[in-house]
Amino acid sequence: MRGLRSSHAGGKLSVAAVFSCAAFLLLLGLLWPLASGLFHSGHAGLEAAFAAPAPYGTIVFVRDGNLWKYDFDGAKETLLVEDGTCQSPDLHPTGRKVVYTSMRDGLTWSEAEGIKRQIYEYDMATGKSRRLVYDPGCDMYGPSYSPDGRMLVFARAVNPHVDSGFGSMVIFDAELCVMDLGSGSVRVIDRDEEGNGWEWWTYIEPTFLPGGKKIVYVESGEGVSAAGVIPASGGETQWLDFSVEVGEDYPNVYGAAYSPDGKKMAASAGIPSAVFLRSPVDSLGKKILSGDDVGTPRSFSPDSAFIAYDGYSHQDRFSSVYVSNLDGSYVRKLITKAESPDWGIDYRSDWRRDLKRGDILLHRSSGALSRLVFFTHAGIYVGNGKVVEARDPVMVFPFDDGIGEYDVSDWDYPRDTYVSVMRLKGYKENAEVRAKAEAAADWALNQARRSYTAYQEFYLWLDRWASASSPGWYCSELVWASYWNQGVDLAVRGGMGPSFSTIAVSPDYLYSDDDVQEVASHHEFCPGHEELGMSVRADCPVDLALEDPEGREFSPDTWEIEGTYYLQTDVDGNGEVEDVIALPSRMLGDYRVKVTPEEGASNADTFSLQASIKGTVYELAEDMRIADIPAEGFLISAPEKTWYLAEGCTEGGFETWVLVQNPGSEAAHLKLTFMTETGPRPGPEVDLPGGSRTSFNVGESVTTWKVSTLVESDRPVVAERAMYGAGRTWGHDSCGYAP
Repeated sequence: MRGLRSSHAGGKLSVAAVFSCAAFLLLLGLLWPLASGLFHSGHAGLEAAFAAPAPYGTIVFVRDGNLWKYDFDGAKETLLVEDGTCQSPDLHPTGRKVVYTSMRDGLTWSEAEGIKRQIYEYDMATGKSRRLVYDPGCDMYGPSYSPDGRMLVFARAVNPHVDSGFGSMVIFDAELCVMDLGSGSVRVIDRDEEGNGWEWWTYIEPTFLPGGKKIVYVESGEGVSAAGVIPASGGETQWLDFSVEVGEDYPNVYGAAYSPDGKKMAASAGIPSAVFLRSPVDSLGKKILSGDDVGTPRSFSPDSAFIAYDGYSHQDRFSSVYVSNLDGSYVRKLITKAESPDWGIDYRSDWRRDLKRGDILLHRSSGALSRLVFFTHAGIYVGNGKVVEARDPVMVFPFDDGIGEYDVSDWDYPRDTYVSVMRLKGYKENAEVRAKAEAAADWALNQARRSYTAYQEFYLWLDRWASASSPGWYCSELVWASYWNQGVDLAVRGGMGPSFSTIAVSPDYLYSDDDVQEVASHHEFCPGHEELGMSVRADCPVDLALEDPEGREFSPDTWEIEGTYYLQTDVDGNGEVEDVIALPSRMLGDYRVKVTPEEGASNADTFSLQASIKGTVYELAEDMRIADIPAEGFLISAPEKTWYLAEGCTEGGFETWVLVQNPGSEAAHLKLTFMTETGPRPGPEVDLPGGSRTSFNVGESVTTWKVSTLVESDRPVVAERAMYGAGRTWGHDSCGYAP
């Protein structure tokens, strides 16, 4: 590996270029047997095409009390949570999580009253749930995320008591609640005592409106249900009138959904039920759906072009999930024996929303192999959610069938953590180019079920063949041959090479050829990617080691920090290999970077060291001599742009100070807001020069026994709170919370 990293240009063929694909095939079975999965299952396509625009994304739903998701890409259903008591799922705006209610850990007020629902959150990446809201004295209903994913609205039944006027019937009070997911605090924004008479719950499926400042819900009581809108901070409810649309003085409203673009509202109202669409929201409604099987609209598609709703079939005698376009001209039963659909974007599928036939998919290993080569696997997209790949059925992809069609979802995160999509240049403008891409996809399809180049035929890895009569294919060779036969050579810049060569074609060749360009990607652990918590990068000739705030270490030889990656690659495209440590998430506190010279480096050699935190770059060392490397390493204090400082008091001789440091090189614009018992109060707003700090005396802005502080900045800063009392005979300090 050291030889590869220290190789120099000079007319010689790079060892990595010749052996990258061979090394991949030889080593992947040992180094990375699980990253791309062991089992793959086919699935049926959609029964009928949707009218344009086509729907995309993911729907989470409930079937038999279990939580499922439906992916439009391939019409694929996946079981997420199986406990028989799940209800009211809602997708996080990023698609990474699902909030829902379950009775798995609920406690009972008495055996007659049953088990109470609590609120849980399912993580798509880990496949695990955690209990989000737990109160054994309450029954929870309809949790829903705010548009920014920071808040949660839900309803709960509280304070059970017996009303003898209804035959000793147990009834409950109802509360509409908003939870701050960062702090975990819950506040009640509306309350309905004694269930509005005889009902024991009233707030149904509360949902934030676009913008997050208002909440829509359906209130039920005394046999009447109506839709209302209430400020997220609490206040008066504005009732939505459907009497004109329905033709009834007091029509029942069974559900309401708002579109992500904020311009449309769908609601089910009247008896028999019908779905009305308001666009704009304050206009009169237009009936788009009616009939015995029309139920409650639950959600719009991400592009606001479709509605998903519950529908009950009297013929089938069960509920199913239906979808409709906005004029009701297209209606389809999408998911049978299902209810409560919530529609959003699958965080893993955003990168493949615009795939075209002939697109080239490239993947890199997330482990030690990434030090040897950059891209380590290739496939060609052939449409209908399928990728033709040459997979080794012996060691690398056990139980797979060699060359065949595989689900494009196999390239999603977290199974694959670094994927690039390449497309022929001029595809959009030139019909001839598009025809070549289509023909390449067809050519690859014709190779399905052929044999993969076996380990016994090692010499074939040093070759590339373009003939359909080739004895077998390896991954990048198959993609290359598919295009070579259409007059495009992805291994020779500016022309066509021979149909046979004694030099292997690696996935790296496919990426760097001048006939293609990158059009999409998902790089969860790519240095500088927005999802990275932090990355540290150094130029050769040094190696890196990282110690986190808990004392755990990460280096090429020590992998104690979970989820962290050590990459050795040409990050900036200058032809030189850099070392990168990439953390997908990070904790608050100080990290320390240790730098050690590579074998053979001299004291006069120089290196540069950078840390990147959420896209902001910090220079730790620039052209530093190896002889000057500090023994203690380099300290990284990971700053944020938003800080919450919970404690504070400025009455009774108490002093409260907010201390802010700007570790960057450029000035940061600071804005302080003080949270008091009577509401927020504006504080100082200043520019803090780079490499400096300042202190704010909270008492100069507010005088109160209880105050907390919000620090907002346009650049990353570090904030803390100091308090003094009794004439400064004692003091206390605490760091802030950064979401």
